[in-house]
Amino acid sequence: MVWYEAGQKMTEGMFENGKPDGVWTTFDRNGIVLTKGSYKEGIQIGKWTIYDRDQNIYYDIFFS
Repeated sequence: MVWYEAGQKMTEGMFENGKPDGVWTTFDRNGIVLTKGSYKEGIQIGKWTIYDRDQNIYYDIFFS
């Protein structure tokens, strides 16, 4: 996890062999989800969702 200076969570996800792996989520300073998607061996895969400030889906990006 990575934290903002004031202590709020910025990102949440796991590493395997030093690389991002599995589901990752990023947050703004108020704890609102900004993005959510997956990594495999450090590479973005599948659907990544970007949200607006009201938590509505702004758009989806697909990685192969």
